[in-house]
Amino acid sequence: MSPVAHAGLGLLGWQIFDRRKTVWTLALFVLVSNGLDVDFLLHAIFGNHALFIHQYFTHNLFFTLALSAGACFLLGDARSRVGLILTGLSHLAVDLIVIDTLPPVGIRVFYPLSGIFYNLPWFPFLKRGTWEVMASRRNLEVLALEFGFFVLPVLLVFFRPLWKRMKSAEFWRAEDGGLKRAAEQPGRQGDDGLEQVENGIDGDPQKLEGKKKEPDKGIEDEGEESQRPAEDQ
Repeated sequence: MSPVAHAGLGLLGWQIFDRRKTVWTLALFVLVSNGLDVDFLLHAIFGNHALFIHQYFTHNLFFTLALSAGACFLLGDARSRVGLILTGLSHLAVDLIVIDTLPPVGIRVFYPLSGIFYNLPWFPFLKRGTWEVMASRRNLEVLALEFGFFVLPVLLVFFRPLWKRMKSAEFWRAEDGGLKRAAEQPGRQGDDGLEQVENGIDGDPQKLEGKKKEPDKGIEDEGEESQRPAEDQ
């Protein structure tokens, strides 16, 4: 699969699991969803080295869990961390169903415990090679198919919460990178996923206590006034 499909799954994982929902956590989910394809980058940097054969050493459960678990320390709550790990595992799942024509066919899911290659060929593959080949009409059609399967449904199903969240200032303005901050602010969660303090008070216990006492004071005053006529009589 291309980064298009993996990014769609990263967006889905972010929307379902992430608690903070900032641009920084969205970037983290998308990066982890594409993280197993780091061998492409290493191949471009170091050349045609045996260690950087695509899907040979990076596409397995152990590398996936190590990458996802390492990135989990950037998040501040268990729900977001579990979602990030599942997002990383989604990369393996969708790559398993891609038609593979280049040897070795498939991916070694349980490497290094097992060298068996697994492949459930169903989804069309992207041709790799020259820029002309990669920009061919066939590849563009495959990319459109990936978008239709893995990105468009997420945008349609979650359009309203995504649009509302991305218009909010908190999505773009995130202190401390917007990553661990959620776990440090156990306030009440609003409809848009923001941590809110009741009635806009900044969380000062004295202010909250004073606000709660005001109704009691009014009740006492009313009770005193109701007793005055009886005393006058």
